[in-house]
Amino acid sequence: MGDRWPRAQRMGIPKIIHQTWKDERIPARLHHAVQSVRTYHKDWDYRLWTDAAMDTYVRENHPDFFPVYSGFTMPIMRADSFRYLMMLDFGGLYCDLDYIFLRPYDYAGCQVMLASERNIDYGDWRDAVCNFVFASEPGHPLWRDCIDSLRENPPSPKTYAEVTSSTGPGFLNRIYQAGADRYQGVRVERRIAFNPRRTRRRTEATELLNNGMTYGYHLGSGSWKERFTLDYLRLKGARLLGKGAGKQPLANGKPR
Repeated sequence: MGDRWPRAQRMGIPKIIHQTWKDERIPARLHHAVQSVRTYHKDWDYRLWTDAAMDTYVRENHPDFFPVYSGFTMPIMRADSFRYLMMLDFGGLYCDLDYIFLRPYDYAGCQVMLASERNIDYGDWRDAVCNFVFASEPGHPLWRDCIDSLRENPPSPKTYAEVTSSTGPGFLNRIYQAGADRYQGVRVERRIAFNPRRTRRRTEATELLNNGMTYGYHLGSGSWKERFTLDYLRLKGARLLGKGAGKQPLANGKPR
């Protein structure tokens, strides 16, 4: 399908914040993160999409995709794919519930803003974009390609470790890299801007604010993961022991 929103009709990234959760009761531990997003997007509309609302929206507005969407084996896969649909249909800002903004960001001048999850010049083994924060005009072909790929090749991961490459950041990075030469208006921010090292001390958030380069950071609480399964413990142990250095690492926590 072609681009449904011609360039002449595009009016920039809409001022809409999208977040998702299983119901309307956001955990208290995440309230400060949600408030930070709203604080630095003061005149933006806020939409919290529950599982039920997401199911209804996809069924009514994307009936061709709904069989794939409803057939996903893990709830996080529906949350992943729904955020791509929101960018396709509405545009705006998406960020995980455990994402904290430190300062306002200027979205002007781009059709899509992607944030780096990894950068080689930051000490990582490759460059890659994340899917816990991004913004977009509606109708950008990047999101159409995401949905088309999921519909035409429905993934079926068996463990949480496989989700990242099936619908999560690994998937988004693969789609973006494959089409980067033809995607127009995409701004990819360096890792320092939206995904610096995880904060472990109270003072670190202040340090990020003071550096003048960081707009926010991901807590990475990972509430979606199947924790304490044999698969989880085996992979976690390998990571702690430093095995597999230079290979594809475990994905960062990615709550909805």
